[in-house]
Amino acid sequence: MSLGPKLSIIIPVLGEEPQLDSLVNFLEIQLDLYDISSEILLSLAPRADYKIESLGKKAQLIWSPQLGRSHQFNFASEKATGEWLLFLHADSKLYTGSILKLSQLLHSFEANDKSLFYFWLHFLSDGPAACWFNARFANLRSKYFGLPFGDQGFLVKRESFHKLGAFPSHFVSGEDHAFVQKAKNNGFSIKPINAWIQTSARKYKKAGWFSVTAKHLFLTAKQELLREESR
Repeated sequence: MSLGPKLSIIIPVLGEEPQLDSLVNFLEIQLDLYDISSEILLSLAPRADYKIESLGKKAQLIWSPQLGRSHQFNFASEKATGEWLLFLHADSKLYTGSILKLSQLLHSFEANDKSLFYFWLHFLSDGPAACWFNARFANLRSKYFGLPFGDQGFLVKRESFHKLGAFPSHFVSGEDHAFVQKAKNNGFSIKPINAWIQTSARKYKKAGWFSVTAKHLFLTAKQELLREESR
């Protein structure tokens, strides 16, 4: 039995994250409400000037020696003491019902060493209206092909995460795709938590809906091709 908390939530902080304070405060309240033994690790980029009104009793700041989401995730995972790791993006938003489902899952027989869990995806209303298509596609892709992306959140046993070799740090982007592929190649089941997560759609507004959508479709096709070649 683990002597640490049941759950370590790891959130990379690259710079100014306008939704991060509300996410941390929400987690602090809801984790207590559902009596989930936990810690929240905010993994800051080098020299990141991040300030938060109140960290609360569960949250702590960790300065990663290297910039990049995969580096920040991996560095914080080495400091984590939880039996389970939940990787979230800083622009995520969870629901009360999502924490309830998470609590139930953590205490179920379904949660085992060879499982990788994810949330169903919604987009916040801070991007193009067409993002409803992207959320729909992401959920269908996850359900039928077992290909969730990192903005859906990843839940995995800490020991299993390190046995898989953590997130590939040589990826500038797409570390989430590569990690899911590695998990599948090692016989992991990719399963939904059957609860929802929201994430910001700002990148679609900033870079253009068509450009970002085309990139994600390309990455999905590439990952599926790699999976077929590895069989």
